[in-house]
Amino acid sequence: MVVDARPRAALLTPPLVFFSGGCGWFTFLKEAAQGEGVFGLLGSLQHDYTIGPMGYRWGNAVITLFVPQRGILLGVALAVIVWTLWLEASSGESEPTSSQADAGAGAQSKAKLAKNSARHQAMLPANLSLPIQLDSFAFCLTPFAFSLMLAAGLVAGLLPLAHAHSFVVTMAIGGCLALWQMWFALARKRRTEHDVSREAVAPQANLTAIWLPWAAFFAAAFAVGAPQMLWAMRGSAVQTGTFFAWHFGWDHGTENIIWFWLKNTGFFIPLLAAALVWRRPERLVSARVLYFYLPFALCFILPNLFKLSPWVWDNIKVLIFGGSPRPRSSRLC
Repeated sequence: MVVDARPRAALLTPPLVFFSGGCGWFTFLKEAAQGEGVFGLLGSLQHDYTIGPMGYRWGNAVITLFVPQRGILLGVALAVIVWTLWLEASSGESEPTSSQADAGAGAQSKAKLAKNSARHQAMLPANLSLPIQLDSFAFCLTPFAFSLMLAAGLVAGLLPLAHAHSFVVTMAIGGCLALWQMWFALARKRRTEHDVSREAVAPQANLTAIWLPWAAFFAAAFAVGAPQMLWAMRGSAVQTGTFFAWHFGWDHGTENIIWFWLKNTGFFIPLLAAALVWRRPERLVSARVLYFYLPFALCFILPNLFKLSPWVWDNIKVLIFGGSPRPRSSRLC
């Protein structure tokens, strides 16, 4: 039995945002048990429980980012719009999975599925087929919708002055997705050339159709964003070394890096790893969700290898994007 996890994921999102942070609440409960209890301690807090004591550095997103750094409010909102447009532009966003359709999708959804499937199939080489299920990367062979990618580029171009880190992250993730999609199409083209005659394939046209929407996205983003970047950097004498340097383990200090992240993120990393490798009775994270997620993992890996700002703790402006983008159509909850 397949359950649509989208409403459940929507209900979980606000608590995850408002109650995010490290496991410093263990310290809070310990002090409350030794003192006046939870409500008594809440009325006379003596220190921060998510940043500072006992190696806790992953603060609550609301009080460490969204309230004091108001630019990130607009930056994250614009970035989410861009990512949503990518998702809408991809080849299967408006199509329910076959299992969802069998579980009770309405006649209108089925008609839309058939119409979109036929339209996407027409864009592929004659000898290739696009499965309706999203458990394969075959959707990468279908070009993203050009108009939506152009709109995503125009929105992304508004990011440099709103929040520079969001702009850099969005463009880097877009570059990874574009390269991955083109690599998959090229690999499939080479594999097909060994299986069928060259006359039955039109790989060059397919590759062109795939990179053209991404080219439109980047062209629009830089056309709108480049003047903002030039204006922001005018007269700046900041040295590159103060922003970018080797620094392993983010802000872990002398603590073991594995224990540091377990203490600061709790069960999130183990549960994420389990979700990615889960295969019984079926894949928990579809190939399409994995395609959109993996570039976001770099937002966790790179800030743990390099200093991306003069103060290493500011790497959190990139680390905050390292969780799952949670596409609306995924079964990942």
